[in-house]
Amino acid sequence: IKHDYKDDLESMFYVFVWTCIEYRGPLGMKRILPKRTPDDNLNWITREWSGSTYEQCSAAKTQFFYHSDHYTTQLTKQFDPYFRDLLPLALEWYNLMKDPASVRFDNVIAMLEKHLANLPQDEPSP
Repeated sequence: IKHDYKDDLESMFYVFVWTCIEYRGPLGMKRILPKRTPDDNLNWITREWSGSTYEQCSAAKTQFFYHSDHYTTQLTKQFDPYFRDLLPLALEWYNLMKDPASVRFDNVIAMLEKHLANLPQDEPSP
C-alpha cells in the first residue's frame, strides 16, 4: 500500500467529521449516541467507519464516497447542533475528497480559509 499526502488529507477529513458527529461542543464533551439514528433508524456514519475488521472499515469508507445523496443527507442530520456552522465546510470538503484530482494541499487550505472567514465572529462559547 502506497501512502501519500492525499491519504493524510483524507484522514484529516475523517477526524473533522468524527468530531462534529461524536462530540457536542468544546472541551471534549462526548455525545451519547443511541445505537441507531433517531430519525431514520440508520447506523451513525462514524460507527460504520469503525467496523471490526479492516475490510469492513474500508468498505464503509468507500461507500461513503460513492453514495453521495445518502451521505450528504446523513452528514446534515448527524452533525451535532453545536457544529452546524461547520456543515457547509464538511459538505464542500466531502465533494472535494470525491475528486482525487482536486485533493491537493492548496485546494484544502483555500477551502478552509474561505469557511473560516465565513464563521460568526466574536460569538461567545456556550
